[in-house]
Amino acid sequence: MRMQVQKGDQCMLYALAMVMSIPASELMLQIPEGRSLHPQELMDAVLPSGYSLVTVEADPYCTDPVALTQARVYADPFNRITRYARGARGILLLQKDNTAYHAVAWDGTCVYDPHGKISKGIPENTIAFLRLVQL
Repeated sequence: MRMQVQKGDQCMLYALAMVMSIPASELMLQIPEGRSLHPQELMDAVLPSGYSLVTVEADPYCTDPVALTQARVYADPFNRITRYARGARGILLLQKDNTAYHAVAWDGTCVYDPHGKISKGIPENTIAFLRLVQL
């Protein structure tokens, strides 16, 4: 995987470009510029190339519609993400604080942060994994 340093606030677009091994400028032609992206838009962008993104949430909850209570589904969310991400390529979504998120590329062993940093291992603040799969 080759590092691509993001311009502006488009970490998800740059992370996907790294995962797909294409220039971010090429991917930008398929995605509206100037705003944050939703993972579903990335799925639409990769489909013409014969790929999809499978979303795995680290810590999903079930909501009881009558009692309006939530219950945690998995006791160990980090282990859940690790099982799906090990050896796979995709995007890790990281929670920076209660309202801010950041996307990084994942090659199966290393994180490629569009801010220009490379590190080993899955960060503890990973909340979702978007696994790239060939159709």
